[in-house]
Amino acid sequence: MFHVCKVAVLVLTSLWLVKAQPGIVRQADYDVLRNTSTGPIVCALDQPHTVRNDTRSRMHCSTTCLQNDQCSSFNYKDVGCGFACEHFEGYPTKFTVDPACRHYAVRANVCIVTLLL
Repeated sequence: MFHVCKVAVLVLTSLWLVKAQPGIVRQADYDVLRNTSTGPIVCALDQPHTVRNDTRSRMHCSTTCLQNDQCSSFNYKDVGCGFACEHFEGYPTKFTVDPACRHYAVRANVCIVTLLL
């Protein structure tokens, strides 16, 4: 186990999602975190705010994070008989390398209010 300062963590691969509802469009970019630019992907060890065991895919996990305005990052874990999705409100401070887990952080979160005519 090692500790990574969130400033020192490099962000690489991205997911881009859009959530729309009448009058509001939300967009979020999620980056998988690594301890170095070529290092292994890390997993957050902090206590998550929400744990979902009904996650069907990484996209489903990121979409449920997008639906929570306070969700700033998530772990996506292979738990053997399925997947778990751990949502974090605020950024975790403790990380480890776990091949069955990937941590994604919100890189950008935009909310656009539109007028309904």
